[in-house]
Amino acid sequence: MAQFVEKVFRSRQTLLNVLHDRGYDVTGASKFGPDEIREGLAAASNGRALEFTVKAREGMNVPTPNVRVYIFLLRLKQKLPGFLSSLETPIGISPEASTRQPDKLGSPVDPAQTSIICLVNEPVVSVFHQASINQWNTRNLRLSFFYMDSFQMNPLHHFLVPPHEIIPKEQHEPLMKSMYITQKGQFPLIRYHEDPITRVIGAIPGDIIKVTRPSPSAGEYIVYRLCTP
Repeated sequence: MAQFVEKVFRSRQTLLNVLHDRGYDVTGASKFGPDEIREGLAAASNGRALEFTVKAREGMNVPTPNVRVYIFLLRLKQKLPGFLSSLETPIGISPEASTRQPDKLGSPVDPAQTSIICLVNEPVVSVFHQASINQWNTRNLRLSFFYMDSFQMNPLHHFLVPPHEIIPKEQHEPLMKSMYITQKGQFPLIRYHEDPITRVIGAIPGDIIKVTRPSPSAGEYIVYRLCTP
């Protein structure tokens, strides 16, 4: 039990670290320690008591003002269709009525207001990647999955991982002109949600990602990659 609580705690702390780096206020959610997690698991073994929502810090440029975090301690793979359906507006209810509280856990999601991140207790296989792609293609909903066992530290803080940065949309055209590139497809590709770093930084298809790598001769060199499905 102690090892399980530690796994949940560490993966949750890693996610909070990632969200803070993206520009969200994680102050309230950070108050949960191992004891609170143990109490939450006792109250609901499926992890529902550990779920939370964070909002963007003032003045931060983020893709959605809210991020809703779900924690699945039981297997989600077989129940994924039902979970995805719960995020959609029910038939017969207007989108305005269903998204008045876009950051409320368990309510339908307005993709313009809220992103979804899921911590899962099982490997993130192709069915999860496909679900993320489908939700983006059909609803422009940002949906990401992270496997707790391999999410015990922020990979962007590892010394072997070079800095990754999403280039703002308004800078795409000037960048392409400076590099004599006429189409985005000419950039090297990086796969949406299959590459763990794209999920950590919150990239979506169409984003250009700047990667700054160390160089023994020049000190550093920069490469740009296109995020693609």
